[in-house]
Amino acid sequence: MADYKITVDERSQGHCLECGAVIYGGRSDRKYCCDYCKNRHNNRKGHEFRDLKLRVSTILDRNYDILSSLLKENVHSADRSELALRGYNSEYMTAHMRLPRHDRCCCYDISFYMTPTRICRITRLKAGEYPVRNE
Repeated sequence: MADYKITVDERSQGHCLECGAVIYGGRSDRKYCCDYCKNRHNNRKGHEFRDLKLRVSTILDRNYDILSSLLKENVHSADRSELALRGYNSEYMTAHMRLPRHDRCCCYDISFYMTPTRICRITRLKAGEYPVRNE
């Protein structure tokens, strides 16, 4: 019987960033063993940012739907705790401007004033109307 010996192959260029397999052949700066690992690694890398954008968009959409329903009910002022029970998240808005006694905020085309306890003067912006002044 022949004696087998495991030797280190001098042609290896490192390990795949995705699966950890030894990389042989090809360019000297190769980072992945195959296209599948390359795609999987890059998709996973961008996944967190895509999830964050989706979460923020979902929250803004929910806030917009709640404010729209208030306008349909002809309600122009509401308690923030009451809105929180409906699912409104007051941390997310599309525009914000600090004023001396309250904050003027917008969620897309709906403008409102926010105090520590209430959201009041809920109105829909007209076309071309800007929610905040340029400073």
